[in-house]
Amino acid sequence: DDGALAALTFVELSNVGKSGSPITIFNGENFTRAQFLLTVPDDVTAALLVTGSPASISQTVNTPGEEFAVSFVYRFESAAGVLTVSLNGTVLATINAPAVLQTEFQSFSVGVTSSTLRGLTGVPLTFEINSDIPGSTVLLDNIQFPGLANGNFTGGDLSNWEAVGNAGVLVIESPE
Repeated sequence: DDGALAALTFVELSNVGKSGSPITIFNGENFTRAQFLLTVPDDVTAALLVTGSPASISQTVNTPGEEFAVSFVYRFESAAGVLTVSLNGTVLATINAPAVLQTEFQSFSVGVTSSTLRGLTGVPLTFEINSDIPGSTVLLDNIQFPGLANGNFTGGDLSNWEAVGNAGVLVIESPE
C-alpha cells in the first residue's frame, strides 16, 4: 500500500511566537507553508519540528548503567535540514534531509556504548532540526529510550517534552 493522500490536522503547539501569540501552522503568519499534504498509510500522531531558527524537543531522562539504544522513526518534509539527536549535550547522531523526499517514515537506531553516558540522572535527550532554509521540516514518532514518557505522542500533545522554537504535535489523518 502506497498510502493515501492525507491532510494534517493541527492539534497543539506548546511554544509561543515571539509576539507572545500561539504559533499556528495554517495561517501563514509564522511559517512559509500554509497547508501540508502528505502520503501516509495509517493515522499517525507525530512531533513536528519546523526551522526558522533551530527547533527542538527534549525530555529529561535517566540513563541505564549498561549499554542501551535510542530508536525512532522520522520523515523529512523538506529537502533541507539536519536532524541532530543528542544526550546530555553529546551528539549521538546526525541525519541529513534527503535530496528526494521519502513518502514513508524511516527507522533509525543508535547504540549508546560510552561509559560517560551511562548511569546519569536527569539529563536531556534532545531532537533538533536546523537549516539555513526557513521552513525545513521533520516529523518524529515512536521514540524509544529506557524510561521515556510519551515517545509516540498518542495523547496528541508534547506532554513530558520541552519544545524550543517551532515544535509541536500534529495528527496526520488518513481519509476514510
